Amino acid sequence: MNPIKAIIITIGDELLNGQTIDTNSAFIARAFNNIGISILERIAISDDANHIVQTLVQCKGKASIVITTGGLGPTKDDITKKTLAQFFDVGMKRDEQTHAHVKAIFEKRNRPFLKVNEEQADVPENCLVLFNDMGTAPGMHFVEENMHYFSLPGVPFEMKYLVEQRVVPVLQAAFHLPRIIHKHIQTVGLGESFLADKIEDIEGELPAYIKLAYLPSFGKVHLRLTGLEGSSENLQVEMQAFQNRIAARLEEYVYALDERDLHQYMHDLLTERKLQIVSAESCTGGYVAHLLTKNPGVRNTCTAV
Repeated sequence: MNPIKAIIITIGDELLNGQTIDTNSAFIARAFNNIGISILERIAISDDANHIVQTLVQCKGKASIVITTGGLGPTKDDITKKTLAQFFDVGMKRDEQTHAHVKAIFEKRNRPFLKVNEEQADVPENCLVLFNDMGTAPGMHFVEENMHYFSLPGVPFEMKYLVEQRVVPVLQAAFHLPRIIHKHIQTVGLGESFLADKIEDIEGELPAYIKLAYLPSFGKVHLRLTGLEGSSENLQVEMQAFQNRIAARLEEYVYALDERDLHQYMHDLLTERKLQIVSAESCTGGYVAHLLTKNPGVRNTCTAV
């Protein structure tokens, strides 16, 4: 069973010159992965109409889903809507629900409702509006030649809301999506090449429908087994067996068999054992305390001096 494929396009000069870090792609990729959609490409492009159109043309036939973020604001450099209308060769229409919503926001804030703000409610004629309760720019959904196109605001909290509340339900209704199953082995103290050498024989026994990924980050390596539901009658049992074998082989380097980062694991362990930790940091600038204090309930486990 082949997974549905998607392409993520982030639009904005600020993404290319380093002014803004792209967190939207990672969020969308995780959300899609959770419902069985595979990401084929992640592309960042400039606020240029020709560049946007060329990229959309290049995506035709490569994936079932194309999702863009950015360029939906009220200023002149926000050109995504008009460019999408150009790409689909359609005119613009006004979405009255969005218009009333945006107007109410400005009235509540006692601010003038300018023409550029009214135009936030204008969308390409062929789109299904994805109502945005969290902001003024609506999301948009297009279906063209059996491909689904989504255009979302670049503001992260608006994008996240629309993905979770609008995009995911649309995709679940449009496709019969298999579930992607993951098994995790979190390790510390050994680099990925050394880990790979230690489990080379086990990795060689993996069937084609179970993939092993090495996901290194500072101080740790996350090993992730991935399988597509329906690819084997006993997939869960097989994946559990491989997870157990790898964890047993790497026992002295394994700290968890789930998705927790090391600082989350430490926090949970301290809470479970009713222990506290004090950090006195100089060269790290308080980074250890920062990692631990990212977790809820940290006041019971961590004190920084």
